[in-house]
Amino acid sequence: MIKLTAKILLATGSSVVALAPSMAQSAGPIIDGASENIIVVTAQKRDQNINDVPISISVLDAEQLTNQGIRTTEDLARAIPGLSFSETQFDAPVFTLRGVGYNESSLAASPAVTVYVDQVPLPYPVMARGGVLDLERVEVLKGPQGTLFGQNSTGGAINYVAARPTDEFSIGGTFSLGRFWTLDGQGFVSGPITSTLRARVSASVSESGNWQSSTTRDDGLGRTDLVTGRLLLEWTPAPELTFELNINGWHDGSDTPAAQLVGLFPANGAPLPPAFTNAPIATTAREADWTPGLGLHRDNSFYQIALRSDFEVAPDVTITSITAFQRFDRDSLQDADGLPLEDLHIGLGGDIESFTQELRLAGRANNFSWIVGGNYQNDDIFDFQTVFLSDSPASFVGPFQFRSIFNDATHGLESWAVFANGELEVAEGLSLQAGARYTHTAIEYSACTRDTGAGDGAAAIGFVQFLIGAPVTTQPGACVTLLPDLTTGLTTDSLVEDNVSWRAGISYQPGSNMLFYANVSQGYKAGSFPTISASSASQLLPVTQERLVAYEAGIRLPFANDAAQFNAAAFYYDYTNKQLSGRIQDPFFGQLQNLVNVPRSDVVGFEAQLSTQPIDGLNLSGGLMYLDARIRSNPDGSEFVNFDQFGSLVELSGNKFPYTPDWQINLDAQYEWGIGENAMAFVGAGLVYRSSTKSGLEDDARLIIDAYTLVDLRAGIRAEDERWTVSVYGRNVFNEYYWNNVLHIQDTIVRYPGRPAEYGISAGFRF
Repeated sequence: MIKLTAKILLATGSSVVALAPSMAQSAGPIIDGASENIIVVTAQKRDQNINDVPISISVLDAEQLTNQGIRTTEDLARAIPGLSFSETQFDAPVFTLRGVGYNESSLAASPAVTVYVDQVPLPYPVMARGGVLDLERVEVLKGPQGTLFGQNSTGGAINYVAARPTDEFSIGGTFSLGRFWTLDGQGFVSGPITSTLRARVSASVSESGNWQSSTTRDDGLGRTDLVTGRLLLEWTPAPELTFELNINGWHDGSDTPAAQLVGLFPANGAPLPPAFTNAPIATTAREADWTPGLGLHRDNSFYQIALRSDFEVAPDVTITSITAFQRFDRDSLQDADGLPLEDLHIGLGGDIESFTQELRLAGRANNFSWIVGGNYQNDDIFDFQTVFLSDSPASFVGPFQFRSIFNDATHGLESWAVFANGELEVAEGLSLQAGARYTHTAIEYSACTRDTGAGDGAAAIGFVQFLIGAPVTTQPGACVTLLPDLTTGLTTDSLVEDNVSWRAGISYQPGSNMLFYANVSQGYKAGSFPTISASSASQLLPVTQERLVAYEAGIRLPFANDAAQFNAAAFYYDYTNKQLSGRIQDPFFGQLQNLVNVPRSDVVGFEAQLSTQPIDGLNLSGGLMYLDARIRSNPDGSEFVNFDQFGSLVELSGNKFPYTPDWQINLDAQYEWGIGENAMAFVGAGLVYRSSTKSGLEDDARLIIDAYTLVDLRAGIRAEDERWTVSVYGRNVFNEYYWNNVLHIQDTIVRYPGRPAEYGISAGFRF
């Protein structure tokens, strides 16, 4: 606890000293500018009452994030119906929203669900690790968001809104101690430096011991070590001009998760030795196994510098500029095979540098709100993998064994776009919305699989060249990927794409904040190249851009004098060239990866949300999502076929999408009552249900992700003015064994489990 507190104080202490002389000695609690019954969101890049926004959106405020134990972006999947998270063998998160996601774990794989922090994009999923820090709220926008938020948002967008600097001195923090010696701390200091300059410094630390246990020895894994910080400066030199500087970053030194062994399937069909067949199968969340003595941890870091300026050039007309630079560095080791053997270990390296610029002009005239602007993005990505295979029977090609290989790729991306969006109230309560964005993207790419310098990879490929009658050209330390002329070398390629995203909608507000809306929108996700083990250059071909046309109708209905709110929406997605990570069956190396476009697929579904306060002190909320997301026959009537994870060529038309449960339910309840003169007691509970789904396009029982139900509990006391809180919590209190991914990895079938039951005590203060 001393170490935890010290890190918080180190991050904030210097700012306290700097700010204190110019601040009042004491101040009351921060009060939101809006009333308790109004939620202000920026889903359309302007402040609006959520009941005026004609799109499907879920919002969690700071209190809800704390109550539901949401500490990372991955945790959001437990709170938002329709949002799924899966862990991959390359230690990269994959987010799926309403069945739309991109299950590809290369460092340069752009997501279908993009994460933003104060409208600044985190263009690659690995950057989102430290997003949940000192937030005002989280907005999850569902459906294509390409018109305002850009390409690569075919599934939707997650927008984190940071808590703003305050006009009066304020300081606060929360600290918790839980199972596995989990220590979580978060603190902030906020207030004015001068009459025109305000600042807010935030920091968080999350540390824990091991939560995974070896099935073959006394050993543990699962330590957490994540530090996050942010400095926000707001300067208002004139009433019509505001600058905001956001400097933030994080470092993750946590252990990488160990996969759980649940089955065997040899990659090349050869019998497996006893060390494989005698390995114990995991049956609980904590059981796993890995090779002893390895440094299975991350050394990943990220920082971002963003500058936003808003200049009101005329009444109700504002120019906004958002400039951002961000860098991510990765160095980690993953044991992906579920065994105390070197069947498949993956060392991950690389870095990302990303520059983005948005310039827009927005205004309102009479009954017309409008926005026009442009974006520019320039990214450089270097992705590096070391694959260790020394104990795998599939690492032999004839008499030659390749014990390890390098996979590396460089990606240079440049993209620019122009956009416009408008909303016109044509009659009282009746509005029309329309918007469009033109985007141009160019990617330069080079990649190959390399010999590590030991010569074993070169010998294996040389043997293949000899068997197929090609000249033996491989050399130790060089590329071993076969080119079209059957020599080996570096593959270079480029991809240039253009598209037009658009949205058209109509909404009607008969009164009392009630809203009916209907939208048609089209979004695109850019194509991309992979970083994979490639025996031939044909595996390194890109996927081209995917297109999604969405039809949606919905309602927002406050009732009971605004003490209750009901939202519902029904939608249909027409999906063209859906991108996914596919498989090929190599005659010499067994099953390998490549990228695939699915010509036709669709998604049908509906969702509903209800929040109510039936009696004083009792708050109830719930969400329901139903999805049917499937591959369809090709446009020419033929069936879509691809290799499954076990090497068979199968027809996939009619099959459901992976990571897309049919039913998702979220429930939450909290009751508060007064104790004494100035204190409140509360008890609360949350429930998450996900029906079964699968981790591949194929319908194979070995890849099923079982249905699960998670129950969380909380109870505590707090000051009536919310200056302090003390509580106890339990997460997954019934110790449900569930998992978010199951994969065929080299010679094994493995799972990535969710965390078991956790419980602890938490305290918070705010002055």
